[in-house]
Amino acid sequence: MTSDPYYSGDPGPAETLNEISRVHEQVRARRWWYVAEALLMSCSLTLFYVALHAWPDLVDRWFLTGVVVMTAVFALLGWRRRSVPAPAQQWEGRALGVSFVLVFVCVPVYRFLLPDGFSLWVVLAGLLPGLPFAVLAWKVGRS
Repeated sequence: MTSDPYYSGDPGPAETLNEISRVHEQVRARRWWYVAEALLMSCSLTLFYVALHAWPDLVDRWFLTGVVVMTAVFALLGWRRRSVPAPAQQWEGRALGVSFVLVFVCVPVYRFLLPDGFSLWVVLAGLLPGLPFAVLAWKVGRS
């Protein structure tokens, strides 16, 4: 016996399973913040590269403001997503690398193949750098 007045003995199987279930649901709920962060990264990259080609003067005017706002949003999401599944850390590194490589595909396509202005092709090329983060969100959401 212990002298702790709050000790009521070992928990039974039902209490243990309930606690495991509660913790599992808490971790799963936090995972959705990570999914939201990956989706926001995908959307913001796509929007940036489309705007960079279609409306360069607008990007010049609002770039610093956009960086500050997106940094604040990502900081909030990063603070909120305290737990990350272990495989997601590996997937995140791959997504960053693939996205970086796809930027080097997107920029020459914009520069040499597509006419200036907004078009469906500009949007499709702009999707390339954000696509790995959409896949990351999908994978983490399913795990």
